[in-house]
Amino acid sequence: MVYATDKIENLECFLNSNGWDGTHYKTGNDLAMGLYIYEVYFQDFEGWKHQEQGHLFIVR
Repeated sequence: MVYATDKIENLECFLNSNGWDGTHYKTGNDLAMGLYIYEVYFQDFEGWKHQEQGHLFIVR
């Protein structure tokens, strides 16, 4: 695992946000460029459980 959060506001990935900055969540070191795969599990405000999967590229 390279990133973890339990705060929904940290999932925004816009410029000037507090979203993920491409560093490892424990060491703070920059991750290497490349393809990363993610899986997100969450429960919405109505109690429905969701699972989302996808990928992202880190380009420096």
